[in-house]
Formats: sequence, C-alpha cells, structure tokens
Amino acid sequence: MGFFEERWQRRVEERPPTPEERARADEQAREAERLRLEAELDSIWVSTLSTAERSFEQHDVVQGEPSDDGAWALVSLKQAARAAGYDAVLGVGFCPVIFRMQGDPVLLPTGAVTPGQKKMVQQVFAYGTGVRWLPSAPE
Repeated sequence: MGFFEERWQRRVEERPPTPEERARADEQAREAERLRLEAELDSIWVSTLSTAERSFEQHDVVQGEPSDDGAWALVSLKQAARAAGYDAVLGVGFCPVIFRMQGDPVLLPTGAVTPGQKKMVQQVFAYGTGVRWLPSAPE
C-alpha cells in the first residue's frame, strides 16, 4: 500500500461513526443487554394468570420501571421481583400511561447547543403480584 492509501485507510478507520452507525450499535448493545438480563432473570417465573400449579404465598404488588419497550418493562419487573425476594409474579399486566419528553440536544458546528426537538413518548410499565413458592407437602 502506498503512502496515500495508508493515510486514507487510517482516516477511514479513525472517523467518528455516523448517526446511523451509532444508532445501530446502540440497538445491538441494548438487545445484547436485554438477552443477558433475560438469561440472568430466567428463574423468576411470570404469568398473566393469577394462579399457578404450585402452592404459593401471595405478597405485595410488584412494579417494574417504565420503558419504551414492553420486553424491557417485563425484564424490569423480573428485576424488581428478584430484589424483593419473590420467586414469581402472577397476574402480570402492562400499564401504558406514563409519558415523558424525549429529545437530545444537538451540537452545531459553531459550538452552540440547540435544545433538540421534543416529542411525547408513551412508556409502559409491568406490574403483578409477587409470590413465594411454598415447600412441597410431604406425601
């Protein structure tokens, strides 16, 4: 490779990612994190039914953090259940009532920062009843 080719290659490798590349990388990182959390929280059983085949002790209502994505809302519910020491969450539901403003500031070439465009984004959170499994009765 000649001098100019090496210089061009170095420039291409050192250039900052485009907004599309950043968005794609962010989405891939978010999906990888979701899969990692799902694997970690696989032991927390969730069901939209309010009953289970196993005997259980019913406790408090558990609520996850709001999210733009229903799958993330469910992962957050599992995290909240694990933090509270529950084995399962029964009667799981989703509530789409939380709204927030979304918009990122934009850095202009002049160095000025614009407030960005704001738009309303609907979020959901998952909730249910936290339960603990009872020991099996001796036969």
